Amino acid sequence: MPRLRLALLHLERNLGGHNIHRTEETPMGKERIVSPYYSDDAVTIYHGDCREILPTLTFDAIVTDPPYGISYDPGMHPNGLEFEPIVGDGSNDLGAWIANHEAPRVICGADNFAHRLPPGGIWSVWDKRVSLAADRMLGSPFELIWAVGHGSRKKHIYRIQHGGAVNADKANQRRVHPTQKPVTLMKRLIEDHFPTGVIADPFLGGGSTLRAAKDLGRHAVGIEIEERYCEAAVARLGQGVLAL
Repeated sequence: MPRLRLALLHLERNLGGHNIHRTEETPMGKERIVSPYYSDDAVTIYHGDCREILPTLTFDAIVTDPPYGISYDPGMHPNGLEFEPIVGDGSNDLGAWIANHEAPRVICGADNFAHRLPPGGIWSVWDKRVSLAADRMLGSPFELIWAVGHGSRKKHIYRIQHGGAVNADKANQRRVHPTQKPVTLMKRLIEDHFPTGVIADPFLGGGSTLRAAKDLGRHAVGIEIEERYCEAAVARLGQGVLAL
């Protein structure tokens, strides 16, 4: 058996039989495997530009939180001083690109580029405050989430308090990414929209989507352009199943 095929079988076996490897063409036109940044029995991370990597992957659905194109400055909040501006957030091109992908998809913050969404889809709301007493928390009190291609017309309200000093993942735990979504939210999005199949997150950030998928016993693949966030995601994925 050719060495390439043996390598593919080895990778697929490590991923529970799911074919989510990345391949590229060599100058001679022969396929070769590009090594993941991180891989375990459930999830795989690639470091690079998702516009180049995502077309080479096989998956069933996308669950992601792309740059919104709002030039968000993490330094405007006291707990965000350690973070740099988000790569690609200077325009909404990345959000529009993934919103128009052909795969079934759930996209957080799609209202920021609603004029570039294709027809159809449904909207859900993430209530980040939950109670009137929490309305003075820093940041937006809610976020909109757009979903299409999953076959359901049901809309959802996710009441998960998260913002400012409140971290829904764990009390007093520092965030690893300036716009980090709570794992609780990503688990609900996966469960409500895609109860089966391999999940892809092309804007991995701190790894909440892959952490959620792993906790649910699902297979997932993520892509992140900044290596520091790849490192942070790997650290979170190395933990045991989070009890949330």
